[in-house]
Amino acid sequence: PEVVTLTERADEIANLYENASWVNRGLDGPILYVVSFRSCSTCLAFKAAELQGLEDAGVDVRWIIYTRRDREDRERSSAAERAVQAELWLNRDWHLFEEWYAVDPTTYYATADLPPSADDDAERAAAVEEARALVEQLSELYGENGVDLYIPALLWQQDGTWKTYVGYEETSFALVRAALTGE
Repeated sequence: PEVVTLTERADEIANLYENASWVNRGLDGPILYVVSFRSCSTCLAFKAAELQGLEDAGVDVRWIIYTRRDREDRERSSAAERAVQAELWLNRDWHLFEEWYAVDPTTYYATADLPPSADDDAERAAAVEEARALVEQLSELYGENGVDLYIPALLWQQDGTWKTYVGYEETSFALVRAALTGE
């Protein structure tokens, strides 16, 4: 992964991130948007390696969670995952986000008091679909910038321009970290 300056429809991309139903701790520093899904291994690596340091530096990390569509008759999200994602999308509950990520998802789904089903409720199903549609829109717009959308997809503003970084590798993330923390 490398840092890319968005040149095509950058403000439209930024508006999609800004107007999505993100969850955050609410810090006062620079804003970093992160598109993620719960079982994304590179997202988990990013969260484990970078989140605490970014937050300690005051970076307001805003998580936009979605669930992946099924593909070729293969289920890529569970009913429980969709229920939690819909709840996050509708209510932006930071504490739910933290609880969800504190343990393995299988354990969480088996032991937690889950939100209502997103499969049996029109409003919750619409929240799942809205999040998925956002990622599909971002994929198209990123393509116009010559970028393949990988997850996590990160966005921040630097020197009046919108920057993005897709995927995660600890060594190449140093430029993003420096841009956000000044280190």
